[in-house]
Amino acid sequence: MYGIALKLIYVIDNIEKHEAPHAAYKTSILIFLPGINEIDKMCRLIEDINDIDDNTIKLSPIRLHSLISPDEQLKIFHQAPPGYRKVILSTNIAESSVTVPDVKYVIDFCLTKSLVTDSASNFSCLQLHWASKANCRQRSGRAGRVMNGRVYRLVPRYYYDNCMNDYSVPEMLRCPLENVVLRAKLLDMGPPPDILGLAMNPPNLSDIHNTILMLKELGALYMTVNGTYSVQDGDISFMGRIMAALPLDVRLSRLIVLGYIFGVLDDAVIMAAGLSVRSVFQFQGKTPHSDCEAYIKKLSFADGSGSDLFAMLKAYKLWSSMCEQNNLRDDDAQYAWANRCHLNIRSLKEMHLLRQEILERLEGFNLKTRNSYQHVHWMDREKTTILKIVIAGAFYPNYFTRTTLNDTDRERGLYHILCGNDPCSTVYFTNFNTKHIGQLYAHYIKDIFRDLEIGPQDIEVRFQPGSEKVLVTFKNDLEKDYDESSKRLVVPGRVRPEVYKAIRMRMSKMRTVINVMDPRLAVKYAEDKGYGAMIDGVWQSVKNQIKHPDLYVLPSVFQKKLKGRITHIENCGKFFFLPITEKNRFNEMLDILNDEKSLDTARFMSPAEVAKGMILCAPLNDRYQRAMVLKISSTATLQFKVLFIDNGSTAFVRFEQLRAFWPQIASMAEIPPRIFECRLAMIEPSTVRSPNGKWSEETKELLQECADTGVVEIEIFSVVEAVANIIINIGNTTFNDLLVERKLARSSDENYLSKSDHDYRQRQQALANRYLDEDQVRQKVEYLESILPKKDKDIPPPPLTMCNKMIRLRGPFSPLETKIFSTVRAGSWKSVEIERDSVNSVLLDTDPQDVHERLYVAAGVTATQSGETIVARATTLMPNIHGFGALMTMLFCPTMQIKRNSSCTKYVAILAGLGYNPTNYKPLYAEHDVVLNLDVEIKTEDFEMINQLRYCMDSLLFTDIGEEKPSILPKQIGDLQAKIKQLIIKLLSKNRKYIETHVSENDNIWLEHDSSEILETVAVLGDRSLFPMLPALVLRDEQYDKIQALLLHCDELHRLAQFGDTVKPLSCRLCNQYLENVMQIRIHLLSQLHRDGELKIRYKPKK
Repeated sequence: MYGIALKLIYVIDNIEKHEAPHAAYKTSILIFLPGINEIDKMCRLIEDINDIDDNTIKLSPIRLHSLISPDEQLKIFHQAPPGYRKVILSTNIAESSVTVPDVKYVIDFCLTKSLVTDSASNFSCLQLHWASKANCRQRSGRAGRVMNGRVYRLVPRYYYDNCMNDYSVPEMLRCPLENVVLRAKLLDMGPPPDILGLAMNPPNLSDIHNTILMLKELGALYMTVNGTYSVQDGDISFMGRIMAALPLDVRLSRLIVLGYIFGVLDDAVIMAAGLSVRSVFQFQGKTPHSDCEAYIKKLSFADGSGSDLFAMLKAYKLWSSMCEQNNLRDDDAQYAWANRCHLNIRSLKEMHLLRQEILERLEGFNLKTRNSYQHVHWMDREKTTILKIVIAGAFYPNYFTRTTLNDTDRERGLYHILCGNDPCSTVYFTNFNTKHIGQLYAHYIKDIFRDLEIGPQDIEVRFQPGSEKVLVTFKNDLEKDYDESSKRLVVPGRVRPEVYKAIRMRMSKMRTVINVMDPRLAVKYAEDKGYGAMIDGVWQSVKNQIKHPDLYVLPSVFQKKLKGRITHIENCGKFFFLPITEKNRFNEMLDILNDEKSLDTARFMSPAEVAKGMILCAPLNDRYQRAMVLKISSTATLQFKVLFIDNGSTAFVRFEQLRAFWPQIASMAEIPPRIFECRLAMIEPSTVRSPNGKWSEETKELLQECADTGVVEIEIFSVVEAVANIIINIGNTTFNDLLVERKLARSSDENYLSKSDHDYRQRQQALANRYLDEDQVRQKVEYLESILPKKDKDIPPPPLTMCNKMIRLRGPFSPLETKIFSTVRAGSWKSVEIERDSVNSVLLDTDPQDVHERLYVAAGVTATQSGETIVARATTLMPNIHGFGALMTMLFCPTMQIKRNSSCTKYVAILAGLGYNPTNYKPLYAEHDVVLNLDVEIKTEDFEMINQLRYCMDSLLFTDIGEEKPSILPKQIGDLQAKIKQLIIKLLSKNRKYIETHVSENDNIWLEHDSSEILETVAVLGDRSLFPMLPALVLRDEQYDKIQALLLHCDELHRLAQFGDTVKPLSCRLCNQYLENVMQIRIHLLSQLHRDGELKIRYKPKK
């Protein structure tokens, strides 16, 4: 059909040339295509015609569909450039209400795409089918509005006359029926099937039945009618009345109701309004670069939340604030600002009007933000988590989880792919020809990232001999001041923002081509320049040598504990330590550097003498210390930013205060720093206290108090990339444990490199007394050289005139790229994609050392036409709170069954849904049943807190038979919201232990349990409860014999870990993990999963 359309364009052009050879402007052609992909394909074909040298026809293609910006849409009314013919490529958006005066010809593919919803799964998809005759007649009316016109339909006339439908399928037969059923309930004229059966085109009975089940799942309908259970009907609830009154999708109305319950009504209304209009973000860039730019801008609006809804909320609030402050004085200023931010100003205005309309309608239901004394107040850090809880509740059961749980060996594979480099800061290219000398082209590879605003100084490029991989590591640049948070891109977890940019670059198909020399000429060029030598057919580059490795103060392999002082604290993940053994040497250096006579003679004559990276003297606390120049300040007074290398702090120092090393002490510049960088080992910030994953100020203050006591003792867990991972001993406990006890931190796994280094240090320390003194010294130096990063020399690239060949690199790739899976039965066997415009379209494992399940929630789910793939839309990454997915499922599901392991000693899985038929135990709404396998310990007291929360939510929405609104006083509302806040914080702050995952064939089957096995609950609100109490099952105590067997098994694992020989593969019975060799046993014994298991059975390793 595309070929026929192109031929028609040629024919039309020839006709026009014959009829009006001297016309100043050419008439336009409107082509109707079914969808965006088809438009893009046709556009490419037309652009290819324009690229032909001897082509006599010049065409100007313009896209027209719902996703392009208003400015782009207006281009259809502009005249084409002189000599060009405008060709408008449109979906059915141009069928009606749009008149383009100069359109004389219409080419109609007679195809269309309609949104069809499967009521069973609630998945919607765009289905391609023939347009109706009515649609085709409407399209033909777009031609010849002000002149004679012609229409060409690309179907045989016989097929058009005899096979195509006269009219389109009515919306009631293909679209969701939730709002229709709710309005039918408001009529109070009988069951919805009876009322809807009177329609001119009544929907299928199965669709009505599934819609009723869905409304019961959402809380819009009760399970009963006047106290009697009914499958085909249910009394409308207060939530259902709100859903019927609001001009929104029912799930968005539920978002608002839950926002009211949790005290975040205003933000919930903004999110609901934003999801109801066309996207406020513009992604339809013409170039790969503009697509990347739009993604990065949206990522900045998301501000580390990993949520499209948060991005939308922040964009709206920023626009609203700028309008209120009169920063956007007119429409031109608004459009210019919106284009810079890749925002759609028309959508923002529609969103604002809809928000006002929603708030007015909510007033009629007495849903509003309470006065300050009645209103529950959330701190900013708490609000992020609460909004995500509200999102999880509103869009249940659109839950998606990450890949396999408890895969503790997975992290080793990540480091293997990257040749030992940190996956959180490293990506890689492939297809680099091994015949070339990679070091020569490092600068060209760095230039690939310039369009992403990643400077070459922030990039380190490495090449592996004999490998096609090019490793690109993004590093910290101490020059940058990140105090202005608006300039820093924040993303979830430990992965650097540059990794997200790099992966998006590949997805946007940005150019990754570098110019290279002929391999033989390159070898001669590099050898002549002294960059290295070709040895046995392998290029050996010259590396930067580490000076004085024996003078470094990093802990040696034999040092387990050290005493000293903490000199400077950035946070608990970055502070600096001065060993007590270095105190005298440090004081001697200070005395030498602060000789007044020498300082007077060591002034710099000119700022030009001071260069970046120079080691010099600068004042700190009224005494001169060694400092490294980071950058020149751009302030009015000439200042330099310096890093005090023997303290760890940075400061801006005036030029006249800087001093050079005088000749007698010039060698001091080469002495390594007398401090080393540290971070607290085996803990991470509490997600409840710090949703952004950064250490809080409170933890910094506590660490400062610890440092102020004077000399502290630290225990070295490992040293990775010249950073010591440590435990601070204080009295009978540790500072690390203290933070966990105060719920400011939680226990966590170290990464694979840290655990490997810890294992190596333990084995060397156990053998320390067997080494001779000279062997120990050699071991120390070798160890320090292994942990200090080595770099290739930074060399200038060869001139481009010498680079006459090209290599197209593939990538960048990251081993952290992952997939998600649907938790509902309807999507369990389908592959899942995230929409391209989402901040989560670059889907990475944000915390690779953490094997816990991560939950993603989608505001909408659609299916591809084949039905094999579902697409999650408007997604939100839930907080990295262990067990969060299970807790949210328990909190918001209609009902659930908890599953136990075979010995009934722990809960291992959750089956949630609408429930089952008590006569045959078949699920009521099987397609929406959710199965979650637990990876943390859930206890009966968690059920008690969940049921208290469900009761509070029910109480805020409870209406008796005959009531339309809850009869609840404002003070009671405030008290219930305060109780909800208290319970939520308590529930989420709990440190939960790892458990091994159990998968059973009965996980998705509703089972009958004896009443003696069920812990009794009281149905306080009876059948008028939207969130009925959840039943827990009785847990049995661990048997003594079984615990003893596990204790002996742990002894055996620790014994095997001491050997260096091969062992037979075995499974850890405590954690259900398969272990193939001694190294895997050692790493597994250091994992949080195993340590929690040992703690549970009270195992203590033998010394």
